[in-house]
Amino acid sequence: MRTLVLPLVLLYLGASCAATDAPAPVFIDDFVEKALLVQCTISEEMSAPEYSVGEVATLSDTSFLVVYPLDQRIVFYGPELNVLRTIAFDSYGPTGVGEPGAATLAGDSIVYIADKSSHLLKRLDLDGRDRGSIRLDFAPEAVQASGESVLVSPLVVGGHP
Repeated sequence: MRTLVLPLVLLYLGASCAATDAPAPVFIDDFVEKALLVQCTISEEMSAPEYSVGEVATLSDTSFLVVYPLDQRIVFYGPELNVLRTIAFDSYGPTGVGEPGAATLAGDSIVYIADKSSHLLKRLDLDGRDRGSIRLDFAPEAVQASGESVLVSPLVVGGHP
């Protein structure tokens, strides 16, 4: 019975897929010959530490944040790629983040930054002031806010036996 049902199902699926009113594909003759050659060049001005992007996180449908780990700052961007806010942090001290990873905005006022080397979440307000930290038993990899809650996933390091 199984051998009879399977061909009938395949025949039905094939007939339903072939019965669509999709337009025929359009092909461009000599597309490769007509295409423009794209060449990338390294811009020395774009290789400075402030242009090294660590993480990008969406905040809403019109804004996102970028972590610049070498420049030790987080920049919030708006829908037109305009800078909404910049938060600077240090490597050491009250606002210190040793190895910044992912970051997120919880609520509308607290930024959580994953510090991989110190195994903690650093909390800063929107003016960059220290709001404490949360010690973790693992190195944080990803941080995501869900309302006032913060979700953290660990950095998973493994090998082959």
